[in-house]
Amino acid sequence: MKFLIKIRYILFLIIINFILSEICIDNWIENNSNIQKNFFVISAIVNNENIKLFFNANEKIRFESENSIIISNQDLTLKYYKELKELYIDEPDRDFNKQILSLVNINKLKKNMKIHSDNVYTFKNKLKFGKIKIYFDKYCEQIDSIFINKNKHLIEINNINIDTIDLENIDSLFFIDSDLDGLKTFDFRYEK
Repeated sequence: MKFLIKIRYILFLIIINFILSEICIDNWIENNSNIQKNFFVISAIVNNENIKLFFNANEKIRFESENSIIISNQDLTLKYYKELKELYIDEPDRDFNKQILSLVNINKLKKNMKIHSDNVYTFKNKLKFGKIKIYFDKYCEQIDSIFINKNKHLIEINNINIDTIDLENIDSLFFIDSDLDGLKTFDFRYEK
């Protein structure tokens, strides 16, 4: 008899955990409808460095940090180092694209989140990013911060903002002008 009571209690906790996590995640999605659009930008501070991730529905990705810009799509990957004025062109980085696309897919994101405690969630991590904890604000309207612990290195992401991209400038975001003064270009696409 005690065994049946224990099983019922555990099942009850699992169901409550699932329902609560769904409510919080759904509330966050509702309050951040920009991420469901075809074109959006996520800006944040990662370990005290400003970063931006631009995404468009054609699976074009632009990752921008203070020192570099990475543009990736199905055809190629561009890496531009601002201080060095060097542009590296290579075959598409399919793993990078796949990881980013999985993170911006709301349905997959929801399936991979599990409640840890009040407004704190863990991310079931198939991409081997490390242990991930996501902290929502009190009403689950915004992500307050994300902590990633991988190989004893802590990555702290905060000041997270999701917005739409100005569609008039969308094309210029996903290309780097190769005529920039003093730009050194290295194209590795045809070297094997």
